[in-house]
Amino acid sequence: MTIKPFIKWVGGKRKLLKELRKNTPKEFNAYFEPFVGGGSFFFDLLNEGLLRGKKVLVSDLNENLINCYITIKNSVDDLIKELKKTDIYKHDKDFYYNNRIRFNEIKDNEKENYIERAALFIYLNKTGFNGMYRENKNGKFNIPFGKMKNPKICDEELLTEISQEFNHPYNSGIEFLCCGFEEALSKVSSKNFVYIDSRSKNPDNLY
Repeated sequence: MTIKPFIKWVGGKRKLLKELRKNTPKEFNAYFEPFVGGGSFFFDLLNEGLLRGKKVLVSDLNENLINCYITIKNSVDDLIKELKKTDIYKHDKDFYYNNRIRFNEIKDNEKENYIERAALFIYLNKTGFNGMYRENKNGKFNIPFGKMKNPKICDEELLTEISQEFNHPYNSGIEFLCCGFEEALSKVSSKNFVYIDSRSKNPDNLY
């Protein structure tokens, strides 16, 4: 199975992958992506086997997004079990707004409820308007209910395949980190491949 992003993300680069590949260096010993988002290019590089045996630092300023990546890597079975609770993660307007309230209650818990936070993040992404992530001035996620007819909230096969890829011995150098781009890029040295897609003219105002 070819893995792909597990969420929708504004500014995704799926349609530009051929062009991005043309500019991918033939040789590099580490890969850095400080604005990963949905990770279209990152997953493409994994599918092509270009990150095998290399140090890989994938980061983003959105802590709940990075929590999803880490949870898929370390606890995918628990995440799938949570997403399969159809009495909670139901494609329904009332359920959506109830889950949005719950997400805002727990989204800033750095270590607690990490499985539920990841599940809610994926659910809200799949069922919210255009897969957008936005917070108001009070730091509350405020995207309205979307218009998808039958979104696949729990893609068990895809999540499992991604987790297996993340945990394969030849990808042991992959690290997911929540940080600003300055911190991520401070670790860059010679012969490193850096892909920067800030999706914003002002990197300090991404979310």
